[in-house]
Amino acid sequence: MKMRSENELISLINKIREENNIPALTEDARLDDAAGKHAAYMLQTGTLSHTGRKESSFMKRILDEGYPAKAAAENVAEGAKKPEEVVKLWMNSPPHKANILHPDYRNIGVGLAPFANVGFACPSFWSVSFALAAQTQSAEKTKAPQLSAAEAPEKRLISPENH
Repeated sequence: MKMRSENELISLINKIREENNIPALTEDARLDDAAGKHAAYMLQTGTLSHTGRKESSFMKRILDEGYPAKAAAENVAEGAKKPEEVVKLWMNSPPHKANILHPDYRNIGVGLAPFANVGFACPSFWSVSFALAAQTQSAEKTKAPQLSAAEAPEKRLISPENH
């Protein structure tokens, strides 16, 4: 079950993106799962890290949840009690700010693991996954149809395997 803090965090991040003329991110359940499991792992181990269970990277965690990532990033934090606090921390850190404002990302997933089971106003481990999905082959064909040699005799069609 999603906590109010997670929804507020997404809203705050999207507000910042919109203020910078960057499209809002759409929440993706697979990214939520990856971020949530990582936040829980950080709480369990008491370690703030981008490396997760079994030495997993954030990209591996995202792919393992079934999200077809073309590009991705992760922000993590420890100790912030409220979404506003964690966003302020990240916006004051150039690499974390860059992840929030990266114009290519389209999806977001959030995980929160409170230190104590008291909900909204307690220190927590936070994990956010930002990602852009890779297009499937069928989507690519639909989006950009190729001409046959008869329709474009002056152009040689090259398959992706030949690049």
